[in-house]
Formats: sequence, C-alpha cells, structure tokens
Amino acid sequence: MAQNIEQLLRHLRRRLAAPSDRQMPEGKSDWLIEADRWGRQPGLGAPGIGDKPSAEKCDLKPRLAAVLIFVYPKGRICHVPLLVRPTHLPEHAGQVCLPGGAIESGESFEEAAIREFYEELGCPGHPLELAGLLSPVYVRSSRFLVQPVMAVSFCRPQFAPNPREVSGVLELPLRTLLELMPEGTSGGGLPLFVGQSPAIPTGQAAEKAEFMCLGYRVWGATWRILREFAELLRNLENEGLPITAL
Repeated sequence: MAQNIEQLLRHLRRRLAAPSDRQMPEGKSDWLIEADRWGRQPGLGAPGIGDKPSAEKCDLKPRLAAVLIFVYPKGRICHVPLLVRPTHLPEHAGQVCLPGGAIESGESFEEAAIREFYEELGCPGHPLELAGLLSPVYVRSSRFLVQPVMAVSFCRPQFAPNPREVSGVLELPLRTLLELMPEGTSGGGLPLFVGQSPAIPTGQAAEKAEFMCLGYRVWGATWRILREFAELLRNLENEGLPITAL
C-alpha cells in the first residue's frame, strides 16, 4: 500500500502547483492576480480552470480560507475525510465540508489548512506529505476565497473530532468519489467562483451540482473542489495510475 501512495504522491506533485512559501495575498488586485495565476497552472484537473467574471464583479477584500484534501489509507483503500458541521454553528451549520478554516495572520495556505485539520480532527502532529494546490474558489454568499491544499499520509490518523466544530467524519473512498462524481459533471471547465456567474451550471447541469455521501448532501464549494479533484484523479488514471485500485 505504501508503494501505491508513494506513486500517487509523485503524480500529484507533478501535476499540481507547488506548495507555496508565501502568505495569502491581500487586497483586490493582489489576490486576483495570484488566484488567476494559480488557477491557470498547466496540468491541473481539467481545461478552463481559473475562468472568472470580470474584476469589477469581484469582492474588494474577500475573507481568506484554506481547506485540506487529505488522502490516507484505510483497509488498503485510499480515503479522504469530509466533516459534518454541528447544527449550532453560526456559519455552515449542518453542512458537509473539507477540513479547514480562516487564514490567520502570517500563515501560508498550507500552514492554515494543516492547523485546521489538526484542530478539527484532533490528530496533532500526524505525519503528512504536501502534494500541491488545487484551484482557489470564491464563495459569494460568505465572501470567502478558499484555497484547497492537497496532502497524503501513509497511515490513517486516529481521529478525535473537536465536538465544537465537527459532529461527524465521513471517510470517503477515492473510488466512491469517482462513482459519485461521474464524468458528465465535469463540464468544459472548472469555475473559480461560486455565485452568480456565467460559469456556474444552470438548468439540468445545476441539478447535478451535488451528491449524497452516507446520507449527507455534498454541494457548493465543497462539491466544486471535489469535482476538480475527481477530474484530476481521472487524468492520472488515464496516464496509467490505477486510481480505482487504491
């Protein structure tokens, strides 16, 4: 299993933007330039990543956040954890999301994502390997610019979720993600923005912008991030990496 994970990590690092050594950009012009550059890195999950509305439609100063897509083995099958938020939270109550949260002063994307992962799932210091960055997503309803960070581990953490932030953990196998996110949902490009934009699916396509995971609805920014991840996995599978066997 370790050999398979090492192979996955090597492929991810080759295809993804390299982990950053800088802080989240501040201000409208800075983050638009940076988000556009990261979103258009060659070799990501699908063509068209980074398409966005014109600058005048963008938030002047978005709230900044990072989330972690964390791949680990369980029963010789690779999984990613999704969190169920408690219903008492003021934001995202009862929703399914990736581990993560707001950027603190001086943090990089990776530092924030890992800190939140450790805090929310109660596994501080669990060894992980950074793989790179997916496309940032701007969520109009909450004014968050969310940067997904990818990491893998060679062993499953001993999860001890923080009950103030997490009411449950859904361990989603990679092969199940590909089944829940069929190729038809990928479209011709992956929108950087979640909100009112020409890039957002409408009509019949919009009805597919969610899936059910262990009885929970996955939608919104989490769905869009996982959609790009699923497309990336398919590209790696087409290159010979046996994703469905991981």
